[in-house]
Amino acid sequence: MKDIQEKIKLFCENNKLNSPVEHRVLDTMSELG
Repeated sequence: MKDIQEKIKLFCENNKLNSPVEHRVLDTMSELG
């Protein structure tokens, strides 16, 4: 699961996704993970 979270983190950094929506999605995925 950590590998997936790292990929998501890198993806977001590469695409500069800083909007609240993306953060909520990541928070939800982290909780489910």
